[in-house]
Amino acid sequence: SYEHEAVRLFAEFAVNEIKRFIVSEGHCYSTELWTGGISDLLFEDKQGRLGIMDFKSSKEAYLSQFFQIAGYDIEISENGLYDADGKQLYKPDRSIGYYAVFPFGMEKPEPQFHFDTVGARKGFEAAVVLYKLINAEK
Repeated sequence: SYEHEAVRLFAEFAVNEIKRFIVSEGHCYSTELWTGGISDLLFEDKQGRLGIMDFKSSKEAYLSQFFQIAGYDIEISENGLYDADGKQLYKPDRSIGYYAVFPFGMEKPEPQFHFDTVGARKGFEAAVVLYKLINAEK
């Protein structure tokens, strides 16, 4: 029995689609972009693809959330994933295949997917450049 319907629906998705959970709450960073974050979940699906999932309280997935995950992709691909003490937990041996947002505020939550990883990575990089340009004037 699950207290929250979103937990049940995520567990159902995980059993049906995920081969293995690789790292949850993985710290990542990019020295190239000078960014960092904590990725909610890196997993391998049953087709052998790597995916990054972020859990959101929103009622739907937004493009900006996929750009955030693309930032994690850049950081993970550059340096891997670490625990809170700085110990490396995982260095990917292949590229990330797609991104998923699990919007648990949705009436019947289910993962929303984004497969254009190249475009999303460019979007994240563009956002970082704009942020730095805007804040350089201050």
